[in-house]
Amino acid sequence: MNAKPEGYELLHDPKSERRGDDEIEGPIYQSSVWLAFGNGSIQPHQAALERWIGKRVREQGIAQTTNTMPIASREFHHHGGFGPYGFWPARLEAYSIQRVTSEIRREESV
Repeated sequence: MNAKPEGYELLHDPKSERRGDDEIEGPIYQSSVWLAFGNGSIQPHQAALERWIGKRVREQGIAQTTNTMPIASREFHHHGGFGPYGFWPARLEAYSIQRVTSEIRREESV
């Protein structure tokens, strides 16, 4: 997970397959997912999210891609995607976020 001034993004994992964020490979957000939170009563715990920056997390929620976005919404986003200026190709409206520890990863690899 990574933080931007406007919110949070999920970076591609494993890191070895992540874009380089340079002129040759292009911007890192092209292989990332923007995290969105609804306007309802369930809101993110900001302090926990800040502690999880740079860590592995597991999210559950409703995914949306630019292919499933209504045409009217595409025009609203400057670059046709999600997040600030519409740069991200997908978003996840999260309703559950969990930090994935090394212990959890060991248990799941069995």
